[in-house]
Amino acid sequence: GTGVGGGVIIGGKLFEGYQSKGAELGHMVIKKDGEPCSCGRKGCFERYGSILEYKNKVKYRIIPFIW
Repeated sequence: GTGVGGGVIIGGKLFEGYQSKGAELGHMVIKKDGEPCSCGRKGCFERYGSILEYKNKVKYRIIPFIW
């Protein structure tokens, strides 16, 4: 995928959660009242750490090009 991935191990087993959606670590809020996320919340890790967000920042030249 292109987002923030992760897993949770509980008692030596992978936690799968409701409908096998696990813990959805990319949707932890890391910035209160931050940028809107596709999940409907604001400030999710996904909005700041995913490759899609990096590509958007490069596309709009928010991150300077480094040689």
